[in-house]
Amino acid sequence: MTTQPQTSDSSSVRFIPLMVRFVTPINLILVVIATVGVFLLSNSLSGNVETIEQNLLVQTAIQVAEASQAEYNTLLQETQRIAFTQGIPNATQANDTETLQVILEPIATATNLDSVIILDLNGQEILGLLNNPNANDYSLSTNTDLSQESLIRTLLNAEANNSVGILQTPNGSVLYTATVIRGNEDPIGIIIAGRYLNSILNTIQANSLANLSVYTGDATLLDTTLQLDADNQSLIDIGQETITQTLSNSNQVTVTDGLSLNGQDYRSAYIPFSVGEQTLGVISILMLDNVAFATSGGRQISAFLMAIIAGAVTFAAAITVQSFTRRVETVTETINKLEQGEDIRVDMKPSDEIGEMATAVNRYADTVKRREDQFRTSLHRFRRERDYLLIAFEAIPEGVVVQDTGGRVLLMNDIARELLGSQRVYRSARIHELTELVSETLGSNIAPGLYALGNPQHIKLDEKMLMAQASAIVVSNGQRLGSVVLIRDITEDVRRDQVQEQILLQMIDDVQVSLQDTSRRAIQNRDEIIRSLARDVAKHASTLQSMIMEMRELTHFSQQTSDRVQRAISLETLVWAVANDWQQIARANDMTLNVIIEQRGLFILGDEQRLRYAIGNIIDNAIKYNQNDGKLSIEIKGEANSMARLRVRDSGVGIRDEDKEHLFIRYYRGHPVKDDGTVIHVPGMGQGLTDTQQIIESHGGTIRIKTKIGVGTAVYMEIPITSDTAYQLPLLEDDTMEGETMLIPEEISAETFWENDSL
Repeated sequence: MTTQPQTSDSSSVRFIPLMVRFVTPINLILVVIATVGVFLLSNSLSGNVETIEQNLLVQTAIQVAEASQAEYNTLLQETQRIAFTQGIPNATQANDTETLQVILEPIATATNLDSVIILDLNGQEILGLLNNPNANDYSLSTNTDLSQESLIRTLLNAEANNSVGILQTPNGSVLYTATVIRGNEDPIGIIIAGRYLNSILNTIQANSLANLSVYTGDATLLDTTLQLDADNQSLIDIGQETITQTLSNSNQVTVTDGLSLNGQDYRSAYIPFSVGEQTLGVISILMLDNVAFATSGGRQISAFLMAIIAGAVTFAAAITVQSFTRRVETVTETINKLEQGEDIRVDMKPSDEIGEMATAVNRYADTVKRREDQFRTSLHRFRRERDYLLIAFEAIPEGVVVQDTGGRVLLMNDIARELLGSQRVYRSARIHELTELVSETLGSNIAPGLYALGNPQHIKLDEKMLMAQASAIVVSNGQRLGSVVLIRDITEDVRRDQVQEQILLQMIDDVQVSLQDTSRRAIQNRDEIIRSLARDVAKHASTLQSMIMEMRELTHFSQQTSDRVQRAISLETLVWAVANDWQQIARANDMTLNVIIEQRGLFILGDEQRLRYAIGNIIDNAIKYNQNDGKLSIEIKGEANSMARLRVRDSGVGIRDEDKEHLFIRYYRGHPVKDDGTVIHVPGMGQGLTDTQQIIESHGGTIRIKTKIGVGTAVYMEIPITSDTAYQLPLLEDDTMEGETMLIPEEISAETFWENDSL
């Protein structure tokens, strides 16, 4: 039941403020005593006003100097921090303005910098950011020549590592600090960062309670905190003599009588505007001159006013404490009972401030009561919806784990508990143990749900294989609340794939043994009919082997599979292995297989088995579509742009123009013909080059083909190189790698291998 707020007819009650009730009698009683006491006190202190003001002015000047030095130190630290920010050196060296803008704008905003400028070593602007106070945004500029500015010349001439100076911008004077951007310990550019001088002066003024102005060495006013019209700024101009005197007494504060502005007298002091080890001008400190109040008439007036105030405050405090303590205690007691949950109100009319406060307490109690009733209703609805949610949550056919942004487990269904083996922890309600169990089981990158929001992760747990997929929980405003991890048991799927893999591998091995035996007998037998029959058998066996490999790759290949088995591979070892796989088949088809290595010692990061399959696909095509007494070579061409370069060339029939654009389309079969116009019929599935392209590109590489009818085909491959440091793979000796592969003499270069090489 909702309690209606109590109301009272405040219009019928005469409201008399406490100030009116107590101030008048207090003033009449204590005015004489307070006047005499304060008069004597003011007489004893007024004579020291001038000395006190001078000391205060000097102390303020010292504080301003320290504050300006602190502002400089902060600005220099931010400038140096940006100079060492990751990406800045590379973008500066490359004159990459887009990257510099992406990096600098968030930093300038976060550190309240009004301007950031990147220069090259000639003092030319690469990119400049300048805050527009009216638009609350940064304007961009490029190609400004700042080489003649003193703070830039200091760095260009290697006179210092850092410098400071003031530059004029369209939006006002800016105090800049400059430092050198280095790459590998060598200077590659200059960064200057700064804040508007007016902003710095306002910051210093807030802590010094004085008005500040900054002048250059030739007495030119740069900026001031005084609110003056442009026509009145000449009132605070100072002469060159004052500038010279201040700069010559760098360790002292120059104090003068000041000046009169807007009907007020000011005392002024001047100090050098020194930041770091450089002096940029002079700072003027202006404070109100209160000496006039120390005159005889001023003393009488101030004594009388202070007496009135002191007497009123003293007597009012005493009477007030006695008169309304009881009423305040009543209100306080009511508030305490409301805090303890009692439904109580204050019985007091709003005749003054305390009565008005009591009425406000009553209104607040009524509001709390209404909200409490609403909360109970909402809580009941929430519990009902929570029960529905839990029922649906448990009905999900996969394991589900809900976590907050810190990785703490909030909710887990029965399937997930069964898969992770966490029944004991969950029943004991020890959430921290449950969180640790999920982290240890799924891995730190999937348990918090912060880093594994992409591809599913496979986790082996006891005798089971689990697949976990994390997804972020994001509300409409983009805020992330946590993550959800779906877990599924894929043990049977993995076992089925393993059995299928073993069957395909066994088929490949069986065909390979028969293929090698047939090829060897074909070479050794002198009967041309048997040799021809053996060549046909070898060719069809090779085709069968290739089709089995294509079926295996089509079934199992994925980017994740490739990533899991990658390691550092010697490129020479890989090429020799492929050559030894195919040299007997090539010989059986009257082809000469050669290996050309122009640069040794290259390593690539990859899946050796699939790379051998990919290169073997290319060699298989070369053998299928060869000319009589054809030639075939596998070449390591060296490296370029951190990529290892390979080439496979043949002297086959070439590829027709109408077939070129379809080479990498799965299941596409071309129509190759011999020189005499005879169509070459070769069995196959038409996916060898597609698989080859997929494997090469999954390793971060590229593949392209050049061909000419009647001359041959060249396949160019580039694969990223890596270091063998972490793997220490043994290199095979030349005689071990050679086997039965035919070598080209070293004095014959790859570029002159064929006389007519237009590929």
